[in-house]
Amino acid sequence: MGRPFLLSMKTLGMGEAVPVLLIVLLVGVLAYLYWRHKTTTLTRACRWRFSRASGGWTCSACGAQTDGVSEPKDCLRDQTRRK
Repeated sequence: MGRPFLLSMKTLGMGEAVPVLLIVLLVGVLAYLYWRHKTTTLTRACRWRFSRASGGWTCSACGAQTDGVSEPKDCLRDQTRRK
């Protein structure tokens, strides 16, 4: 029985380039996650729904309400609540 075929970087002819490519991809993903964290304060629980009757946005998780045309990008949990 022969050795099982193992796909390695040397058989692909990539040599040392693959670890550098993986590091660049990792840095890119981390930069994207940092950018997303800085541009929004929404949490996983934030679910904004537009109500045509009231003409505003309501969060179905906490009940916060706001007026506006576009979906809010900030969590308003502590600012406005439904009573």
